[in-house]
Amino acid sequence: MARHNAITPKKKKVFLEGISKGLSISMACRRAGFTRSGEWKQRQKKKWAKDFEEAYENGTDVLEDEAHRRAVDGWDEPKFWQGDEIGVVRKFSDRLLEMLLKARKPEKYRERSDVNVTGDMTVKVVKFADGNKNSK
Repeated sequence: MARHNAITPKKKKVFLEGISKGLSISMACRRAGFTRSGEWKQRQKKKWAKDFEEAYENGTDVLEDEAHRRAVDGWDEPKFWQGDEIGVVRKFSDRLLEMLLKARKPEKYRERSDVNVTGDMTVKVVKFADGNKNSK
C-alpha cells in the first residue's frame, strides 16, 4: 500500500510541469502535493535529477522569454480618468533590460569598481601571546 505522502508518477508529472513553466521549487511542490524536502530526497536519484534539470532549464527559458518581452516589447498599461479608461501607455522595464544585458554579456555590463592605492603605506602587525586580542 502506498504511503499517503508518497511521490507518485502523477505527482512527479505535476511537479515537473510546474518547474517547466517557471514556478519556484516550493510552489511546484505545493501544487504536486509533496514537501520540498521530499523532492530534495528524490533529486538524489539519477533519473529524477535528469528530469528535474531538463524541466528547470525549460522553466528558466520561459522566465527569460517573459523578461525579454517586458524589457523589449513592453506591455500596455491602461490609463483612467474619473473611472473611465481613456487609453493605454506602452511601458517597458529598463531594469529587466539591464539584467538581460548583464546575463548575456557580463564582461561588458557587470558592475565594476577599481581601487588604486598610491603613496606610502605602513602596516603594523600585532601578535598576542595567548591569541586573545584583549590581553596585554
